[in-house]
Amino acid sequence: MEKKTAAVLISACITVFLIITSANSLLSFGAEETVHTMFVNDEPWYNESQYKWINIFLVDYIPITILEKIDGIEIKFNKFLHNVMIMYGDDKYMTFDTDTSTVYTAKGDVYSASTYLLYGERYIPAELVCNYLGLRFEMTKNKTAMRISDGSEKNSFNELLLIYNPTLADIEPSEKDTSSLITTDDESVSSEDTGDEIGERTISMVFADIDSEHTPEILDILGSYGYKALFLTGENRIAGNTAIIRRIAIEGHTIGILLPDEKNNEKTYSEYYENGISANNLLYNSIKYKTRILCAENPISANARSSFESAGYMIITYNSELPRDKKISATSIYNKAQEYIRANEIVRYCFHTNANTVIALPRILII
Repeated sequence: MEKKTAAVLISACITVFLIITSANSLLSFGAEETVHTMFVNDEPWYNESQYKWINIFLVDYIPITILEKIDGIEIKFNKFLHNVMIMYGDDKYMTFDTDTSTVYTAKGDVYSASTYLLYGERYIPAELVCNYLGLRFEMTKNKTAMRISDGSEKNSFNELLLIYNPTLADIEPSEKDTSSLITTDDESVSSEDTGDEIGERTISMVFADIDSEHTPEILDILGSYGYKALFLTGENRIAGNTAIIRRIAIEGHTIGILLPDEKNNEKTYSEYYENGISANNLLYNSIKYKTRILCAENPISANARSSFESAGYMIITYNSELPRDKKISATSIYNKAQEYIRANEIVRYCFHTNANTVIALPRILII
């Protein structure tokens, strides 16, 4: 049977990092050399080893200083007014109010758009800025490389990748055997198609059980496919797991705080709120990383939600929880993933990190 696969866009929801002032930031920690994935016109960006682009709520954010490589762009920061202005030529400018997440343009337009201060660098929404300034923002289909250009470039994006990073270039693929199996000693997950073509889907991946012994294997798989995910931890899971949490941050994934079930919690909503803040503070004390992402397995009260959102937190949920029981086979996990993908155009998977998830994950990533 001919293999039919969906064109799947996988992005990590809401990647948020805190300032790290050390000369060796988490992003560059242990790196031997830069693999070029960020370009301006026909050249790699010189500071990629320290500042990568990130994806937050399916919006791509870039470090603002990358724009300084474009001739004619000037950036001004006003710490007193808490804003940053990007000017291009004589008649184009954008002012970001970092307190209210509002953008003002020379045309008098007003937008709602967030910026983030990560590792001492201001991150801005790439497409919004490039579209207004008349720049071109390009990304590879699987979001592994990006380029900003002003029309002066001589090479296409694909030609540039062939020069600096051929593994990411859009080269004509060779014929592949689509009947292969992912196997273990006791079971296999067939790659044979079992249904009609799925179509395009947007997928986010959330991994619970950050303290699982299988988390390093999950990270290896995600790294080999070039995908990012959100990993959840709670206050009682941070101590003793610093090494794996640090690795998650270094490899560009997002860390979020998993909130307990408020209905089964005897604390008041204010104490429940303090519990979430306390977990984030513990995370920062452990690896100098704070998150603004909270994940609630079940709906939380309006009072608790209001308290978190007023403090700048985002509360997310998932709509596709994969089997939690460790006895559930990899085939069952894969089949459930297919079921969710067929039922939802936007899929927010929640994986429970166990041995069978490790087996099923590669097949799920290419559904």
